[in-house]
Amino acid sequence: YCHGNIKLTYFVPWLLLGLVIEVSSDHDTCFLQYFHKSAPSPEPDTFTECHPWKDSACCSHGTVETYTKLKEGYGEEYHWDRCGPLSQACERFFVQEACFYECDPNAGLYRKYNT
Repeated sequence: YCHGNIKLTYFVPWLLLGLVIEVSSDHDTCFLQYFHKSAPSPEPDTFTECHPWKDSACCSHGTVETYTKLKEGYGEEYHWDRCGPLSQACERFFVQEACFYECDPNAGLYRKYNT
């Protein structure tokens, strides 16, 4: 457990998937909707919060620019610290999980949208 009822084991497979599939994949499409670009592209050197995806990101710099933007990007009901303060390691884990979902070109391959 990371904190309260939030299980780390739920997120670990997604992070491992991101490690197994190279960040610099050859995908030319971003498959997620919402705040994502239509195609992965490089981000500027100031792209620090999600730096592993800097060379090929489906997220826009403005969406993941800071810890606070990542944490508050989906509204009040989605704050990962809504049950209380998290350890620094746990906060970092949630930042990397959010970066994976927002920036990795492979993330959308596992999402099914209602049609």
